[in-house]
Amino acid sequence: MTTEKPKHQSWLTALAEAARQRGIALPTFAKEGMGIARSETMPNGRYATLKRRLVRADDTSPDAMEWTLWESNSGFPHPAVSFRQPLVPEPEAIELALSILNSWLLNGETADEIHRSHLSEFPLLDDVSAPLP
Repeated sequence: MTTEKPKHQSWLTALAEAARQRGIALPTFAKEGMGIARSETMPNGRYATLKRRLVRADDTSPDAMEWTLWESNSGFPHPAVSFRQPLVPEPEAIELALSILNSWLLNGETADEIHRSHLSEFPLLDDVSAPLP
């Protein structure tokens, strides 16, 4: 009998595989310091980051992965949309992230459009109308 835990696919690997299967050309993500992964910046100045959300011991919120969608106006980046996903990528969560990243990075949808289209469609999504603390 083995005591090894089952290995879970990483978010970036799962996302890249889903994008490949659907023919979506997402930009490459690079790992940065402090456990953050950042996508390449698109010609429109947009990019996305993914990080593990750390919580205080007395916080009742579950551990989660936090996506933030950024845009750069006048050379100064600012967060436009943030949402949380489960720590371990599940098929529904991967589809949600892929859809939102495709909409933001490749299709140029606004933060309001993403909020309207994905908040009602996917109950997993936190309120994305403003970045999370």
